Amino acid sequence: MAVTLFAPDEFDVSHAGVGYLVPNMQIKILKDDGQMAGYDEEGEALIRGPNAFKGYYRNPEASREILEGGWLKTGDIVTMDKGGLLKIVDRKKELIKVKGFQVAPCEIEGVLLEHEHVIDCAVVRVIRDGREHPRAFIVRSDNKITGTDIMEFLEARLSAHKKPTGGIVFVDAIPKSPSGKILRRMLQEPASREIAHL
Repeated sequence: MAVTLFAPDEFDVSHAGVGYLVPNMQIKILKDDGQMAGYDEEGEALIRGPNAFKGYYRNPEASREILEGGWLKTGDIVTMDKGGLLKIVDRKKELIKVKGFQVAPCEIEGVLLEHEHVIDCAVVRVIRDGREHPRAFIVRSDNKITGTDIMEFLEARLSAHKKPTGGIVFVDAIPKSPSGKILRRMLQEPASREIAHL
């Protein structure tokens, strides 16, 4: 199902957009409080149109979970600028709720990858003391780099609620699907919940 596209003259590698709505598709972007998001505000994308998913075959209960008044709840957290360009921020189910804020793992990952010794990384949600915290799994190029070094690097680059207070775990590789998608569930499994380097 195509929802967005770029015309050949619209594509620009300098931005991270996924395109503009295809003809006959509609979108609404809802914030956590159910209100419509404004331009450049984050919210979940709900879509409808002739090529949108209409429901599960012989499973009305599952259909009701993802359809709302004819709108398909995509689970994608997006923004849209005044020109109509859509950008995907993250998946709703991957957001981490920290002190009332929604934290997108990919934002933390983007900052971590700016560190010269971080080759790859993934951020997942962990529960500590009944609260959600971001935990960073990092592949480093220099084994002398410590969790303290990483936290010092993040000090001026991330707000307090976005820092990996769930710990930093150094790993040899980040588990990914054949298409390159991070397999976050594998990092959240009990075997991966080793003592984090703080």
